[in-house]
Amino acid sequence: MPLLLTKTIVMKQVYYLFSIVLLLFLSNTAWCQVGVQGHVKDDAGEPLIGVNIIVKGTESGSISNSDGKFSITVPSKKSTLIFSFIGFETQELPLNGASNIIVEMKYSSTELDQVVISASRKKEKVLEAPASVSVISAKEVESNVSLTTTDHLYSASGVDVSKTGLTSSNVVTRGFNNVFSGAILTMVDNRVASVPSLRVNSTQMIPGNSDDIASIEVLKGPASAIYGPFSSNGVIHIITKSPLDLEKDSETKVSFGAGQRDLLSTSIRTAGKINENIGYKISMSYLRGTDWDRDSADIAQEMANWSDGYIHLSKQGPNGTEMTGDSVAVVKDNEINNWNVDARLDYRVNDETKLILSAGRSNTNGIELTGLGAGEARDWSYSYWQARLLHKDLFIQAYGNESDAGESFMRRSGNLIVDNSQFISYQIQHATEIGDLSLTYGADAYLT
Repeated sequence: MPLLLTKTIVMKQVYYLFSIVLLLFLSNTAWCQVGVQGHVKDDAGEPLIGVNIIVKGTESGSISNSDGKFSITVPSKKSTLIFSFIGFETQELPLNGASNIIVEMKYSSTELDQVVISASRKKEKVLEAPASVSVISAKEVESNVSLTTTDHLYSASGVDVSKTGLTSSNVVTRGFNNVFSGAILTMVDNRVASVPSLRVNSTQMIPGNSDDIASIEVLKGPASAIYGPFSSNGVIHIITKSPLDLEKDSETKVSFGAGQRDLLSTSIRTAGKINENIGYKISMSYLRGTDWDRDSADIAQEMANWSDGYIHLSKQGPNGTEMTGDSVAVVKDNEINNWNVDARLDYRVNDETKLILSAGRSNTNGIELTGLGAGEARDWSYSYWQARLLHKDLFIQAYGNESDAGESFMRRSGNLIVDNSQFISYQIQHATEIGDLSLTYGADAYLT
């Protein structure tokens, strides 16, 4: 009995002690609660009705009334309030001991009046452009994980993207997509970016990376009057960033990526301003992976052309004669191995004149589907140079694209793909206003 009585007394003491601690905790928590009042206004000083106010890190919140006033209870004087309202920028405000605050919210910027250049080859608001233009902004590009430029086009209205491999794809805007389409005109900074002789769009060959894209404009209607005979099925115009637009004197961005199919990608972009009138940028990227095995329907013919995984290719001379001493042995695999480098120099002569020089080179190894079966690119190199002069409404440029197929071949037949082509263009354009009439005129020369 004495032992049981002692145990009961101890349990009661523990219970009383626990009750006291709990009471002290609850009273301390309640004592820490702080009441905060405030007034929410816009830039013009007008009260905002229905603004959401949330205590950061909690689910506690309040709403401003018809006078823009609110009251809320926060855990401590060091809490932070989050203010959000449609059409305004979300704002975080640390209290720092204040219990009565006035909040001024700023209107958020919208993209209803985006400026585009592709429809008329001059700056104009997208709603005033004479053709339908979809714009993919730099913010959208930055938020999208991509391997090539075409991966950013899935969200654009009226665009049909067919994926044919890990990095290869075809894009059209007016229907009739196919496995080896060059229907749509692909441009980078007013330069035709397709393979010179084949006129095919191979975006994985375009030097540069996503970190350097300022916007992508998709012109969905025919544009032959502005871009010539290549553009009857629309235009995809990739516009890159100017180093002179940097807020700082320099910036560098490095990106890494990895995934299934032995995917490894890395890119780097560095840009800077030598002074207020001269800027430079350099972009590089590398991608490696294992593509899907395709074109297996003709496996019997394919196997007949291969021996121990190797094929011996002989370049053909005039009239189909075989050139001796020019046979190469190529291993059949699905490896993708691409790299590219791109550089640009901007010189602002004065407020109305700018000179832009750029050049780039890429090397591609991978599989590309064609109308004749799968082609295997082996050391396919692509390079370009470009010079542009902009003065008020005058635009002058010259550029050249070069392509060398290296040891590329057709996987079905084993025939070597020979492509050593060059595309050179000279262009001049001027725009002027005659009363209510906007007149654009110029001349283009395309030499292949």
